[in-house]
Amino acid sequence: DGLHKRTMQDLVSKIVEWGFNCVRLPFSLELFFSNPPVPAHALRADPLRARGNLTGLEAYDAAVATITGAGLVVVVDNHSSDSAWCCKADALDGVWFTDHYPESQWIQALAAMAQRFRSNPRVIAVELRNEVRDGGLNQVVWGTGDLVGGNVLADWPSAAERAGNAVLAANPSLLVMVTGLCYGQDLRGARDRPVQFSVPGRLVWTSHSYHWYFWWHTGNLRGAGTTLGAVLLALSLALLFAGALLSARAWRAKRRATTPQAVLEVSLGFLCFLGVILTAYAVVMRDVHRSKACTDIGQRDAAPILLAGTLFLAFSLCGMLMATLFRLRQRCRRRKAPAAAEADKAADDAEAAKPEAHASSGAGCPSRARALCSAHAIPIIVWLALSFGAIAVFLLATPSYWLVAQQLDKHWGFVLEEGKAYTAPVFLGEFGTNKDDDFWRALVRYMQDKDLDFAYWPLNGQKWDHDKDRFVNETYGLLDTSWSRARYDWILRDIVGYSATGR
Repeated sequence: DGLHKRTMQDLVSKIVEWGFNCVRLPFSLELFFSNPPVPAHALRADPLRARGNLTGLEAYDAAVATITGAGLVVVVDNHSSDSAWCCKADALDGVWFTDHYPESQWIQALAAMAQRFRSNPRVIAVELRNEVRDGGLNQVVWGTGDLVGGNVLADWPSAAERAGNAVLAANPSLLVMVTGLCYGQDLRGARDRPVQFSVPGRLVWTSHSYHWYFWWHTGNLRGAGTTLGAVLLALSLALLFAGALLSARAWRAKRRATTPQAVLEVSLGFLCFLGVILTAYAVVMRDVHRSKACTDIGQRDAAPILLAGTLFLAFSLCGMLMATLFRLRQRCRRRKAPAAAEADKAADDAEAAKPEAHASSGAGCPSRARALCSAHAIPIIVWLALSFGAIAVFLLATPSYWLVAQQLDKHWGFVLEEGKAYTAPVFLGEFGTNKDDDFWRALVRYMQDKDLDFAYWPLNGQKWDHDKDRFVNETYGLLDTSWSRARYDWILRDIVGYSATGR
C-alpha cells in the first residue's frame, strides 16, 4: 500500500527519519502460491510501474531490498492465508491450515521465504503466523490436539515447532517468532508446554495488545469509570455511615444480640453477592471469548473465577441456612418466656404514652420497636454499601497502570522471567491507537519498563476496503492520508522519542 501516492524510497526514508529500525512485513499464503500481478493503479507513484507485469512476490522482494538497503531490518510475517483484511472472528484462517492451504503448504511457504532471503543478513526473523485463534470448527489449544464433539482441537505449539524447524533448516541464522493465542494476546500455555526448536536460542515470543483486549477500556467505561466510581464510593460511604447510626440506636435500645447477628448476615449476604457476580461474570466471559474465536483463553480465565464464585455461593448459602435456624431458635425462646415478653410490651406501651415520643416518631411507633426495625435494616444497608464500594474500587482502578501491567504480565509478560523453560525475548508485534488515553499511556510505560522491542501497527495512511473497492482512511496509521506526514505527533514522541522540531 501507498505506492499509488509515494515512492517506496519515500516511505522508507520517512521510517528512517522517525527513528525506527525494524519493519514487520506481512505476506499471505495466497501471495506466495498464486503470485498475482500487481495492478498498475497500485504503483502510480513508484518507478516499479515502468517495469510492467510486476508480480506480488517481485514487489515483496523490492520492498525488502529497499528497507534493508536503508539500514533497517525486516521481520517476514505470515499474516494470513488469503490476501484479505485480517482478522474477523468468523474467518476460517484464524488457524494456520485451511481447505485451500493445508499445514504442509503453510510450512512450505515459510521455509521458502526463509531460503529466499538467506543472503540478506538484515532479514532477521520469520513470524510463523499472525493472530492465531479459532477458525470455523477448529478450536486452537496450547497442548495436545484431539477431536472433541466433531471439533478439531488444533495444537498450536506443536505446529509452531514443525514450522519453526523447517524455517531453521532453510536458514539457521534466523529468529523464529511464535505468537500467542487469541489474536496474539495469550502465551500462558507456554508455562506448561514451552516451544523448543532444533536450533537453540532462536525462539522469540511475539504478542499483540490493543485497548479492546481489556473490556474496561472499551465502550462507555472508557474514560468514564473514574467518575462513576467516585459517585458509587460516595454512596457507599453514606450508606456505611447510616448503618453505623442504626447500629448505635439498636445498641442503646439494648438490642445487643441483634448486632452480631446483623454482622453475620451482612458478611454472608456480601459473600453471596460476590458469588453471584463472579459466577455470572465467568459464564458471560467464557461465552464472549468463544464468540470472538478465543475459546482457550475464555476457559483459562473463566475456570478460577467460576470456582471462586461457586465456593462463595456454597459457603454463603450454608451460612444463611444456619443464620435462619438461629433466628428461629431465638423466636422459640421468646415464646417460652411470656413474662419477659410482657415486660418488653409494657415498656413499649409506656414509651408510646409519652407525648415527646409521639412527636419525635411521627408515626407513633414505640422507640424499642423502631430500634428493632432499624436493627433488621442494618444488614441490607451495609450489604448495599459494601457492594457499591467493591464496584467503586474496581472502577477507580481501571485507569491505573497497575491493572494493565498485571494483565499483561499474566498473559505474556511472564516469559521474560529468567531461568525458566519458557524464557525468551518478547517482540510486541502489534499495538496501535488513535486516542491518547489511560490505556495508551499505560502500555507505553509497560513497554519502557520491560524494554520491549516492538512494531507499531500500521504505517499506512490508508487501507484498501474490499467492499467499497477503494482506499479508505486508516485512523491508526502513523502516516496521514497524504502518505507524507505524521498523523499523530504524540504517538511518535511516545514510542520513539521523535518530534518534528528535533529528537
